[in-house]
Amino acid sequence: MEMAKIKENIDNGLEGKLKRFEAIMGYSLSDKTKFEYIKIARGLIEGTLPVRSRSRYLQAKSVAKKLKDHGIAYIDIPKWQKRGDSRNLEYIQRKLISEDDFAEILQRLPDTEKGKELNLAMRIAFYSGLRLHEVLKLTDKHIKVNDHIIIKITGKGRKFRTTYLPKDMTEEIKSFRGFTISYEYTRTTIARSSQRAGIAISFHALRHSFLTRLVNKGIPLPQVQKIAGHSNIITTAIYLHFSDEVDANLEKLGY
Repeated sequence: MEMAKIKENIDNGLEGKLKRFEAIMGYSLSDKTKFEYIKIARGLIEGTLPVRSRSRYLQAKSVAKKLKDHGIAYIDIPKWQKRGDSRNLEYIQRKLISEDDFAEILQRLPDTEKGKELNLAMRIAFYSGLRLHEVLKLTDKHIKVNDHIIIKITGKGRKFRTTYLPKDMTEEIKSFRGFTISYEYTRTTIARSSQRAGIAISFHALRHSFLTRLVNKGIPLPQVQKIAGHSNIITTAIYLHFSDEVDANLEKLGY
């Protein structure tokens, strides 16, 4: 199962949240157990916790309940799925966002310099498929603008890949130098803005939505895999399940 999705961070400051969580655990647990639970809490709040076994899932679920019960953070954990279904259709489906909903959330972002940075960061992710850490480390050195907007980046697993942005972002990207917003600001602001819009998403939903659009537009799966940076095309093939288009080859057969 992939990382849990953050719906809302109730308190500001990651370290403050973790200190509050440590305080509520009391003295009945060993230092080793406390350390492990704090590590799980950090991963849940940051949205980076890998859950690859049922026992880990149950631990994460227990920690998430304590975080919620004590008003530290509200974490929405998907239902458990077997390892082979770790990126299951139901989970990805919940993370998809339409262009209309995306525009609605952008309108709910703060009208501040940081809010404008986040607006651009979200659009880059929505139209290129970059992950959060890949977007926030972007600088003008990663981007080439000529007839196209080309992004070259070393992403997850230290894999180098190329992706692109729509041409109508050219003028804006020409003046881009880099981001100053933090992970914490990004996650908490998206949670609050999406809550105001009544549309629950995470930053990673932007990537899922982008890859789904590519498949639905008929981009060949190997090319989608390359843009996404997937090691295995089986991971990319999951997105085929969201396409119900009848392509030209099927039309030739009378469908």
